[in-house]
Amino acid sequence: MIPDDAVPVPSEPRLVYECVDPSLGCVNPYDTQVSADITFSVLYTATLSTSFLDPVSGQYTNVLTVNPPDLHVHVDAGYMTNGSAKITTSYSDGADQSTTLLPQVIRQDLTGNRLTDINPLGYALTNTSPDSMSATPVMSLVGSTTNGSITAGILVDLTDTVTVSGSLAPALPPQVKGRLIPQAAAVVVPTMRPAAAFAAADQGTPTVAVFNGASVRIRKMSSGVLSVADVNATTANNAGTGGTNPSSGQQHVRTFHRSGTAWVIDEDRSVSDESTADGHRHTEHVLSYSNVHWKRNRSQDSLRLAARPSRDWMPLPPESATGTGAFASVAHGPFSAPKGPSALIACDDQCVGGSVPTGPSPLGSGAPCINDVAWTINSSNATVNLLYQHGFASAATTWCQMSDYVRAKFVVGYELRHSLTWRNSYEDQAADLAGRLQADVAGTQTGVPRTGPYVLVGHSNGGIVNRYMAQNLSDPSTILGVVSVSSPHAGAYLANIGQGVLTGALAVPLASAEFGCSVAGAYVCSRSGTLTASLLAAIAPILADNTVPVLQEMGTNAPFHNTINARGDATYRVAGVQNQIWNRWTLWRVLGDYQQCVPQPYIPCDDYSRRYVNAVDKTYHQYIDCSVITGLFGFIWAPSWSASIGCAKNAGTLVAIDYAYRHLSVGSGSGDGVVPLSSQYFPGAPATSQYLVPDSDSHLGETKSQLTAGGIVRALNQTMNVPIAQ
Repeated sequence: MIPDDAVPVPSEPRLVYECVDPSLGCVNPYDTQVSADITFSVLYTATLSTSFLDPVSGQYTNVLTVNPPDLHVHVDAGYMTNGSAKITTSYSDGADQSTTLLPQVIRQDLTGNRLTDINPLGYALTNTSPDSMSATPVMSLVGSTTNGSITAGILVDLTDTVTVSGSLAPALPPQVKGRLIPQAAAVVVPTMRPAAAFAAADQGTPTVAVFNGASVRIRKMSSGVLSVADVNATTANNAGTGGTNPSSGQQHVRTFHRSGTAWVIDEDRSVSDESTADGHRHTEHVLSYSNVHWKRNRSQDSLRLAARPSRDWMPLPPESATGTGAFASVAHGPFSAPKGPSALIACDDQCVGGSVPTGPSPLGSGAPCINDVAWTINSSNATVNLLYQHGFASAATTWCQMSDYVRAKFVVGYELRHSLTWRNSYEDQAADLAGRLQADVAGTQTGVPRTGPYVLVGHSNGGIVNRYMAQNLSDPSTILGVVSVSSPHAGAYLANIGQGVLTGALAVPLASAEFGCSVAGAYVCSRSGTLTASLLAAIAPILADNTVPVLQEMGTNAPFHNTINARGDATYRVAGVQNQIWNRWTLWRVLGDYQQCVPQPYIPCDDYSRRYVNAVDKTYHQYIDCSVITGLFGFIWAPSWSASIGCAKNAGTLVAIDYAYRHLSVGSGSGDGVVPLSSQYFPGAPATSQYLVPDSDSHLGETKSQLTAGGIVRALNQTMNVPIAQ
C-alpha cells in the first residue's frame, strides 16, 4: 500500500513496499540496519557578576556549575517494508520510583513518520489532551523518513558508489511476505559524496565540502581520526562581555574514526557561549557514540538514493513553506514543503496524573473566602478549632480550598484566617497575629467570643510565625498544637539568593536556543512565555529585595533559626508536614502551580503542575530523539546539521536549567521546589509526628492540594488526637 505520509516527487523515483503481513512488524530484516549506544552529556557553567552562598559547598562564589548525570541512549534503526525508517530509542533515565503520579518515557518508537512515547509498562502514551502540545511538535523537525539513509550521519563508507540504477532493485525474500514495486528508473547523482570528501581529508588536505547546502570543514586530527566542523558556526569561548544584547559563540564538531573502509562517528559535540551584563554562560552538549554496529544492503541503499530528490529529501516544517519559522533562512531543495500539518505526529500522554478526587462533603458551611475572618463553623459538638496562617508573599485566602478538605474530615468549631504583612520580620508578624488571636478569643472585634484552644496550621513562613507566637504567647492555654506545612525551620536557600543571581544563572530562555519557542512544545514556551520571565513572575517576591526583614531571618545562615529552635515547644503538641516533589523538572512544577493554582478561582491544582512536568519530560526526550534521528541521517539532508545541534542544545538547556534551579533551591537534597526537605522537619517533634507527603505538589500549590491535605489530616488525627468524623 502507499503510505499516507509519502511525499510525491514529480519525475523522480520513489520506492513503495506493500506490507501484506503486519504481524511481522513490516520490517525488512534483510535491509540496511544500524545500532549504537549513545551517551548524552551536559556541562553548564554560569559565571555571574554577583556572588552568592552556594547551597552545596556552603561557600560564597560567583560560579555555578552543574553537570547532570549522563543520559544513556540505545538506538536500533532499520527500514519498514514501505521504505520508511523504523527507529527505536531507549533511555536509561526512565521509571523513577519516587513518583507514581507522572507518566514517564523510557522509550520512543519512530515507526514510519509517527513518534510514540512508551511508558515503563510498555504502553503507548497517547495524546488525549488538546493543549498538551500546543506548539509545533519537536519531531516535526525530522519530517518524512521515506527513502532516508539511516547510516548517512554516523557511517561514511568509502566504497559507496556514485552511480545508481533502478535496475538494481531486488525482490524481497519470501520470509518478509512483501513485494517491491519499482516506480521509476531515473538516476540521481549528488554533485559530491561524503566518502570522497573524507578520502581527500584523510590524505592530509583539509576539505571544505557542501553536502546538500550544509557547509562543513573536514580535517585530519590524527592517524585514523577526522573532525567535521560546521563552517557557519561562530567561534565559542570568544563571546563579548557586557552590553544589553547577548553576544554568543557556537561550535559544532563531529569526530569520526577509521574502521576498515568506513568512517564511524565517535562524538557529536557542540559548545555554546553567551555573555550579558549579568554574567557569562558556557554550555557543552556531547553525544558520544559506542558499540556502533551495522549491516548494509547496498542495492536497497542505492534505490533509496535514486528515489530521493536531488537535494533535500525530507520535507521542512510547515512554517518554512511560508518563509517564516526556524528554517526560513536555510536553503532547501528544488521542491516545496507540504503546506499542511507536518507528516510526523508526536504522541503525548493525557497529563492527568494526580487529579483530585471529589471526596465527602464538608461538615458544616465554610467561612467566606476573604483576607480576615473569624468564623463559627459548628456551634456544638466541635472536636477542633483551627487557625490557618499563610506564608511568604501570600494571604489568608490561600487556605480557602484546604479548609474545605479539612472540614470534610473533622467537626471544626471555630476557624480563624488572617492576612499579615508578610514582608515584616517573624517577630512582628507573630505579635500582630497574637493580638488578632486574643481579640478573636475575646470577641472584641466581632462581638462573638471564640475561645480555644486552637491548633495552629501554618504553611511555609506561616508555620514559623505560628511557632514563634506560640512560644511567646502570654496565655499558652490558647494553643493546643502547632502543625507546620513545608515550613523552613532551618531556613531556605532561595532567601540567600538575590534576583540578579537567579536571573544570571538561569538566563537561558528557550527563545535563545537554536529553534526557540517555535518548536519548544506546550508548557515550555507557548504557555509560559520565556522561562526567565515566568520564573521571576512566580517567585519574584522572594528574590526582589534582599532587604525585606523576613528574608534576612529566612536564610539558611540566619541566627533566627538557632534562637527559635533552641527555645523549643514544650507546652503544646507539634507536628510537621513535609512535601517532597519528584526531584526532576522542579522549576516547571513550580511554574505550573503558579500558572494555575495561585490566581482565582481557587481550584484543586494537583493536576496542573504535573501537566507542565509531563510536557517538559516528553519534550526533553523528543529533543534527544530529534538530535539522534537527524544525526543518523547526517549529510544527506541540509538542515540536519542545524536540527541535530539545535535539538541537542534545547535538550541540554532544559536539563541544565532543571539542575541549576534545583541546585539553588534545595542544594544536593530534595524538597518541594522552594524549601529543602531537611528544613521542613519540625525540630523536636518525634518521628511519629513527621508526616511526609511523597510525590506531592510544589510549594506554590500545597495549600490547594488534596495530597498535602492528607498530611494535615494525619497530623490532626494522630498527633493532635482529633477524631475523624467520617
